[in-house]
Amino acid sequence: MTSNADNKNATEEIRESLTIYGSSVISDKFPNYIDGLKAIQRRIIWFSKDYDSTKGMNKIIGDIGDFHTSGDSSIYEAIIRLSQDFKVGMPLMKVDGKNGEYYAPSKAAAPRYLKAMLAKFSFDIFIKGVNRKTIPMVPTKDFTALEPKYLIPRLPYALMIGNITPGFGFKSVVPMINFNDICDMVMKYADSRQKGEIGSPSPQEYAKYLLPSFPIRNTVINKEEILEHYQQGDFEVPIKLEGICELSGNNIIFRTVPYINDFGNCTSTFVKMHEAKEKGYKDYKWLSDDIIATHNYSSDITEFHVAIRNNRNPFDVLEEIRSLLRFNDTLAPIYSYTRDDKVDRIDPLRLLVMWYNERYLSIVGGLKYDQAALISEERKISAMLIICDNVQKVIDLIRNADNKQHAIDLLFHEFRDRHLSWKQAEIIVNQPLHVLAKANKPDLEAQREQNRLSQEENMAMFGKVHEIIRRDAEELKKEYGSKTPRLTRYNTDYKGYVKYGDYGIIHFCNEKEMYALLNTKGWGSTKKTIHMYDPKYPNKYIIKNGRQVPMIPYHEMSCTDVICYPNERQDITLVVHESEGKVSVVERPLDQKKPGITICPISKHFYAIHKNGSVTEEDYTNFTVRKSLAAGAKSDVIYGLPSKSTDMVAFHMNSAEPNILRIDRILTPNSLGKLHIVPAGKRYLLGFFSIKQKEILLNIPEECRKNVVINHLLITEISKVFEDGNDHHILDVNKTSALSKKLKRTEVKSLFTLDFRSNP
Repeated sequence: MTSNADNKNATEEIRESLTIYGSSVISDKFPNYIDGLKAIQRRIIWFSKDYDSTKGMNKIIGDIGDFHTSGDSSIYEAIIRLSQDFKVGMPLMKVDGKNGEYYAPSKAAAPRYLKAMLAKFSFDIFIKGVNRKTIPMVPTKDFTALEPKYLIPRLPYALMIGNITPGFGFKSVVPMINFNDICDMVMKYADSRQKGEIGSPSPQEYAKYLLPSFPIRNTVINKEEILEHYQQGDFEVPIKLEGICELSGNNIIFRTVPYINDFGNCTSTFVKMHEAKEKGYKDYKWLSDDIIATHNYSSDITEFHVAIRNNRNPFDVLEEIRSLLRFNDTLAPIYSYTRDDKVDRIDPLRLLVMWYNERYLSIVGGLKYDQAALISEERKISAMLIICDNVQKVIDLIRNADNKQHAIDLLFHEFRDRHLSWKQAEIIVNQPLHVLAKANKPDLEAQREQNRLSQEENMAMFGKVHEIIRRDAEELKKEYGSKTPRLTRYNTDYKGYVKYGDYGIIHFCNEKEMYALLNTKGWGSTKKTIHMYDPKYPNKYIIKNGRQVPMIPYHEMSCTDVICYPNERQDITLVVHESEGKVSVVERPLDQKKPGITICPISKHFYAIHKNGSVTEEDYTNFTVRKSLAAGAKSDVIYGLPSKSTDMVAFHMNSAEPNILRIDRILTPNSLGKLHIVPAGKRYLLGFFSIKQKEILLNIPEECRKNVVINHLLITEISKVFEDGNDHHILDVNKTSALSKKLKRTEVKSLFTLDFRSNP
């Protein structure tokens, strides 16, 4: 008779055998689902936990090498990695000496020059406040000692430490999460468990705590996509990363590459490609055409510098370099962990619950051990109280007994009338004689009372385990939260951008970055303009090579313009051929732009601004619908605003009246206003903003300023201007005007601020 095993074909047999083999081999190489550590990392922490000061690296390697049989170099490399903040965030090991740097992580000093010990952070996470008796122990590989199967950290460290581990048939790719987010998530979950909620955490509620965050400056450019997937319980959405560089005219300075890449490998590969041009490789011809030289610098400030030829667009060159330098890359998460000596896929929320349950049981187990110790101590005190009035007699009985068992029997029979149990007699016999000699009834009674109180306090703690877990997270955040800043940025952090002529744009996240971009040298006479994003216009497109394409939110982008559309079901474009006096509508975002044409993102119902300054409500079907930039019918409309625009203020200037800025309230809650147009000269519409907007940035056209150096104007609290009830205001920014005294120069020569919180 043929067994089922005999019916297996060769493919099934090989697959099963390789799976078993691969799983057993790599289970030691993957992080554990409770502590997030690989076997070597756990051994380093465990066997160095009792060092009270730094020890020589060779001494530590020797101590751990007794139990880790994979070689000294693997121990040394693991210690170095655990000490590098750019690899693990908060270091788990403290190394005295050169332990590598971001630009050269492998260039650490030799072991003989280094000393190391467990970092305080590591001790506080894995050792402090954890009852060691509750840690599951297993024999070491040589069966000479015991080591933890896994540690039980006070926070789910498996979510905090990044991991990229290839394996035989398996792979583990785990992104890092910011320490403060981990603490906040644990506190929230502990609160829910305290309320009796035992179901799985809601992805919608916890997604914001799980955003990837890395220990070097990187940008996640698809935050909205990640959040959307996380909220649906999909945690394996690819994470798109961008490194950090600086553009300064004809120079590009690279600071970081995506966390998943090695900076040194990326730059050395690029240098080899650049050198290949000398050998005539056609694929790299553009390198010789665009790039003069590359330089490696070894410092914490700058590392890789690319010099560009004068007549080249640095944004275009950067775009070419991105892929060669792996300046942009994608991390595809695979949450693989070891569990019961097997590899298991565990998503972050499931891992949070599994860690929490393990930590909960550890605390309860520790309390049980503490309670057992207190009860044992109580038995000892009670036994001592029974014999404390006859101490000398007890000592004599023990001394004269033939053996320990005989002494126990003598005591049991001697004090039977005082209810001394056989177990209590054994406790007394096991006490040192000098302890018995000092037995004092008042002291013993005080100890018994203190023991009783300790037992009551310990019993009360069984009902406060959730509070203990929450307090741990709160205390650790207070201790280390400020030491673990969020270095990762997200595309949603971009507040606006600086446009460099028709070269391209560079995004900024705050005012300080904006100032730095405006002060960047090396751009010659290139015109710089500032632009702020409006949250009501989330759909972003760039104009590149005359065509409009959806924006990939890189920090630096090669383009000639940016157009943002309102968040409508269907983006619609109003096309104004002002020189011809014609207007048309395209029922989509336009894919191209030409000089002399104004493109206005609108909605189906919108506000139209006419040549005479009047404002009307319109429906897009009232205009000629085209499929391209083709002109429509004659019209005096010069601009359009979507229907979501409410209480809007328009800023405009005219070349016929230099230094004069006109401000009109064109939309109010109850009525439509108008633009006060100057009939002569060239009209410039500087922008349309909500009256509630706190800060407004304007770029002043060169034709509209005379004898002033104001290229950009930052206006604060524009609503204050209209408190007088007048919907039209004229501001003179001439240096001799009264208003000029209110203008304040910033650290950027050409940028001034005008704060209307004080009456101008």
